Amino acid sequence: MSYNLPKVSVICPVYNAEKHLKKCITSVLNQTFRDFEFILVNDKSTDQSASIIQYYTQKDSRVKAIEHEYNQGEGQSRFTGIEHSSADYLMFIDADDWYANDAIELLYTKIKKENADIVFGSFARAINEFKLFQSKPLNNLASTEKRRAETCITSPKLFDTFFHSYFGKNLLTVTMWAKIYKKETILKANVQPTHLKMGEDLSFNMQLHPFLKKACLIPDLVYYYRFGGMTSTSNPNFLRDAKILFKHKRKYIEQYNYFKALPYIHYELVNIFYSHFINLIVLDKKPLIEVEQHIRKELEDPLYSNFEHYVKEHEKGQHIVKKDISKILNYIQIHSKKQGRKHLLKRFVYNLGSF
Repeated sequence: MSYNLPKVSVICPVYNAEKHLKKCITSVLNQTFRDFEFILVNDKSTDQSASIIQYYTQKDSRVKAIEHEYNQGEGQSRFTGIEHSSADYLMFIDADDWYANDAIELLYTKIKKENADIVFGSFARAINEFKLFQSKPLNNLASTEKRRAETCITSPKLFDTFFHSYFGKNLLTVTMWAKIYKKETILKANVQPTHLKMGEDLSFNMQLHPFLKKACLIPDLVYYYRFGGMTSTSNPNFLRDAKILFKHKRKYIEQYNYFKALPYIHYELVNIFYSHFINLIVLDKKPLIEVEQHIRKELEDPLYSNFEHYVKEHEKGQHIVKKDISKILNYIQIHSKKQGRKHLLKRFVYNLGSF
């Protein structure tokens, strides 16, 4: 008896996702398109996620469970899923999000029809199943009317114009969800995990992009991205990971002679530098004198000594290059007050949607 391979592999990394996991799983299993496998990679969860996964593996033969022996992070979990996938086309979903009922059908139909390497769908950000943040779906492609009208983009334009998306210019979104990928192209690109807490999606798509010959989009809403709640503390790895990602970006810019993007990645890191220290005040409630000590230590990093050429017209960047602590602190103080007000408003709106 011959075994027919599934047409699509849907991959979901899972870590302590018991609160929303059932919603995620049922949104996949209830798809109008039926010929897929659903790979759930449990990244050593300590809650009831494993039990939920086990229940669905017994209920539906399309569900495959992969167990990590130790926690390896979301990025590696996706790669584990890729390694165990059987289909020619891959989709990804986060464990607290969910698909529209016809998501797989719409994306698969388009990628097959166009023989594309990737297809982008539209997505909406949501607080919960009933309260959407965006009244209109957001497209993965740039928001200008001209670009929204483009159904497919092919090389060389796909590379020359849109590779810029990974270097601080908003042309393509860099998430792995709300898309379908041709697996052959991913393998050809030899995409590798970076093991970052922040930026793993961007790194994946940045490595893949030079190998894309054709990318298409559909206007249909395929994905609901759950607003991630209101964190009460800053991410301690935020700036560290941003600097690692900066170095990865610079490597790819040099490898592909895409030097027009160099100023953008410097501006981007400058903004992240300031955001990091603003968050120390707004979220962590650090006193200014302690924040100043962190800034002085951070400015010892030789990475910033090469910024001057790229931030000549960028006032915030010049403060970093000149190690002007007083001006850096002044900017952070002013904007931490603004950011604090925004944070309170966001928390209020989030709490309204959580009832």
